[in-house]
Amino acid sequence: MNTPYEYFMLNFLLYTNGNKTKTIGIIKIFLKSIDMEENSL
Repeated sequence: MNTPYEYFMLNFLLYTNGNKTKTIGIIKIFLKSIDMEENSL
């Protein structure tokens, strides 16, 4: 059973299919949103 994070990353890598700059930008946004969630707990 995959964690939501693993599931997201797997779909994400398949979707971007090697578009590295866009991938890096969206990963940074995704990680920022994780940090915000952790800080609000």
